[in-house]
Amino acid sequence: MTRRWVVPCVLVVGAGLGACGVDQETAKDIDIGVAGAGGVAGSSAMGGNGSGTGSTSSSGKGGTAGAAGKSGSAGAAGSPATDPCDKHGDGSYCGESIAGGEKGKLYWCESGVALSVATCKDGCVAKPGGAAVCQTDANEPCFNDADGDYCGETIGGKPNTVVTCKGKVSVAVVDCPGGCADKAGGKSYCLSDATEPCFNDPDGTYCGDLIGAANGKGKLYTCAAHATVVVKDCPSGCVDKPGGTDVCQSDANEPCFNDGDGFYCGAAIGGDTASLYHCVGHATAEKTHCDNGCMSQPTGVPDNCAGTGQVSCGMVQWWDVPLTYGPYMSNGWWDTDLAVSSSSKVQLRHDSKLIAHGVYGWGWMPTFIDQTTGKKFRFLHLRPQNQYTTEIGKVYPAGTLVGISGGDTADTGKPTYSTGAHLCVQTVEQWLTVFPKGKDPCN
Repeated sequence: MTRRWVVPCVLVVGAGLGACGVDQETAKDIDIGVAGAGGVAGSSAMGGNGSGTGSTSSSGKGGTAGAAGKSGSAGAAGSPATDPCDKHGDGSYCGESIAGGEKGKLYWCESGVALSVATCKDGCVAKPGGAAVCQTDANEPCFNDADGDYCGETIGGKPNTVVTCKGKVSVAVVDCPGGCADKAGGKSYCLSDATEPCFNDPDGTYCGDLIGAANGKGKLYTCAAHATVVVKDCPSGCVDKPGGTDVCQSDANEPCFNDGDGFYCGAAIGGDTASLYHCVGHATAEKTHCDNGCMSQPTGVPDNCAGTGQVSCGMVQWWDVPLTYGPYMSNGWWDTDLAVSSSSKVQLRHDSKLIAHGVYGWGWMPTFIDQTTGKKFRFLHLRPQNQYTTEIGKVYPAGTLVGISGGDTADTGKPTYSTGAHLCVQTVEQWLTVFPKGKDPCN
């Protein structure tokens, strides 16, 4: 009868030593022991050598020594467990947003350690700055709403905002300084000029294209309480007027409606008879009151405010105001800067003949010969859009409105040729020789 027994190997993980078992069989009638089997390799971090030993039967000779067991392979070093919060600042985080976290859990982290973990039955809402929350309508305005845009105050969010909802989560919140327009179906929007033409305008009437209305050209909007109450078509166009008094274009309410670009006395185009109209694009670009009346000129020659041969009391006597700079010689001209405020009416002191004019980097510059003194002079820094004396060779009477002073705008020389509002008069001879100081009689 043959007997077989096995002494099992003992494996101690991480202990650095592997024990070997012995496998041997003997036979009753055989007196030579069977060789012991090799030891089993250790599986620990540092395996030991296996060993085997042959046994003998009671009457047999000694068995052959067992072969040496193979050395065990080095076991992998164990890694310490990591905390999901170890790379995050203090605060609350959704498990799915942090390494090692569990979806649907809310982790409260402090000093790199999870102090507590809560289960969010309706999901977790990630918020910037470690401010995640479990999803409810109290802390997630979009929780009960379909995808779309909603006024914050209508879904439990911040007032005067538009909240964009996607997947029952707020994906964007936009402040609405002018308030929010609540629309059905998730189509709310911030009130602005783009969505409400009258949004930025006081009560009154306005040309649609001038207040941001889409397709508003040729339409007249009536605004009240920053909202549109009436929209009227203007077949002939809309005329921009100051102070919310725009009108549909017609000759009855726009003197320049039937006239080309230029300067016209009001009496000739159905306007104020004592005013000079500057027409641009069939609309009044500027209206100037003529203290001495308006003088009509032949066709092709601009009309102008009339002089009477005496200076006007309604316009500055620039030859009698303080000097701000000069006189100094510049390219053959004596340059004198005068303390004349912006947008002042500039008149002729004496009857004067226009011999040249043009627009330059320092503004409109007309050149005259004074018919009383025979001296040549010219004005600088006048506004290019207000050229009232333009007929070369014409003698304009004293008191005639020449133009409007500037010096404080780019088109009148600032900052290259002027530092601020003033009137510059250039003369070929010294300033006081051409224009002696003193106040003239006026009407």
